[in-house]
Amino acid sequence: MKFTKIVLLTFLAYSLLSGCITMPKKSETTFLSGKDIGPARFTPDGNEIVFSIRTEKSSNIYKVKTDGTGLVALTKGDTFDFDPVYSPDGAKILFSSISNNKQADLCLMKPDGSEKIFLTTGPEHDFNPIFSPDGKRIFFLRAAWWGNFSPVAMPAWHNIDVYSINIDGSDLKRITFDRYYRIGDLSISPDGKTLMATLFEYKGLYSVWQIPIDNPTSRRPLEPDLDLYKSRLPLLNLKAISYDRLYGPEFSPDGTSLLFTWEGHYSKEYRREVYIMDMKTNKAKRVTNLEGPIYDAHFSKDGSRLVFRTVEYINDGLFSSRSEPRLWIINKDGSRLKQVDIK
Repeated sequence: MKFTKIVLLTFLAYSLLSGCITMPKKSETTFLSGKDIGPARFTPDGNEIVFSIRTEKSSNIYKVKTDGTGLVALTKGDTFDFDPVYSPDGAKILFSSISNNKQADLCLMKPDGSEKIFLTTGPEHDFNPIFSPDGKRIFFLRAAWWGNFSPVAMPAWHNIDVYSINIDGSDLKRITFDRYYRIGDLSISPDGKTLMATLFEYKGLYSVWQIPIDNPTSRRPLEPDLDLYKSRLPLLNLKAISYDRLYGPEFSPDGTSLLFTWEGHYSKEYRREVYIMDMKTNKAKRVTNLEGPIYDAHFSKDGSRLVFRTVEYINDGLFSSRSEPRLWIINKDGSRLKQVDIK
């Protein structure tokens, strides 16, 4: 036993000196340590944010003040509730709910979590719901098939299209007929005429597309002017840009700008930052500079602030690691970045 310990210690010492192993830095745990959090959105008054917290057994919707105090669970139990969004008048919260460990349905409830009602029922998987600007209809994504397309792929929901439905659950309509492999980040323009979504197709990477509701087959890709952030091609010393790896599009409430996140092509490090594009000039400006992956940025109702989430994976030891999700708020111009430190 003593000989074994000596050998192990010698190996570790040699590895550290040779640079093979880097001892991980421990980080202070937070309330969200080891959990998963979903996209967060501001309440209509801008004083709170609503989001989901997922554990191994359930996912529930929570509301918290922007200073991190006053955390309240709006849903409870062993269901998986996620993707919450407020109605334009603030009278309802719309979300997706999984109660059978597989397929999700659309639900409505009051802002205090009461009077929960289902708008759809299986067997399809309904997710990423959003309200029309006038609050009368709901647009959402519906996946028709659960499975995997190859032996090495994990099973997931596929054959996805955009649908709409009245807020009372009537008049279901199918908008697209493309049976997308993957699609997400659904949003709608303030005039209610154009949908935006992040698509993944077999022949390309993720990218953002504009989908006219009245003529969805005339969709076209988003191509923001990112000249300031072009990278140089190795050897050729030429600037290049790619519109792949765009995510999370959302119109500003007044329709003058559009936010999205972009990983940046030919980047040496995995980095996804928030950008805002002027709808008239098409020029995009970077808002964040966190040098890490940023997910699901959303405007406040007045368009002055953004809320988004990050996830960091931390090693506390050679055989111990955890996720450290965080919520952030920042002004539209990139000033006053602050973490929502949930108490």
